[in-house]
Amino acid sequence: MRDKPHSLGLHLRQPRLLVVSMSAIAPLPPTIADPAERHMIGIVDIFATEALRAQDKEQMIVAGFNASGTLKHWFMLDGASDKILFDIDYLGAVLADPDCHYLAIAHNHPSGNPHPSRADMRTTRHLADLCNETGVKLVEHIIVGSTENHHVFCQHSG
Repeated sequence: MRDKPHSLGLHLRQPRLLVVSMSAIAPLPPTIADPAERHMIGIVDIFATEALRAQDKEQMIVAGFNASGTLKHWFMLDGASDKILFDIDYLGAVLADPDCHYLAIAHNHPSGNPHPSRADMRTTRHLADLCNETGVKLVEHIIVGSTENHHVFCQHSG
């Protein structure tokens, strides 16, 4: 996959076509009652699992949705074997978009263990605070492990 230079000096990967059966969406916990949020989380769940599983370095997907749940922003950040250098300024451009009402993020753990680290929990709290300040709702943070199971924790982190 070739990288394409972005006007901000970032290198974005050219998207690749991914065909996924909608029946592959795993049932989401009943604690997520809002059908629009369930839909957004399902979309990120499918694509993040496909894109991030079995990678040898951490990567993060950030997805921004409008008020009706339509995907408006999607980007992937590369990291190292155990961390992602998160560009908060780049994320700020997404959060500043008046059409962005919801945000979902996903990242992988190359170790295969899908449980959140302390750094994962800190990042999620920091990101949730940033989203709240900009009027965007963080609907989920998904951690993709090496198996079919992954750990989804926004609804559990309080």
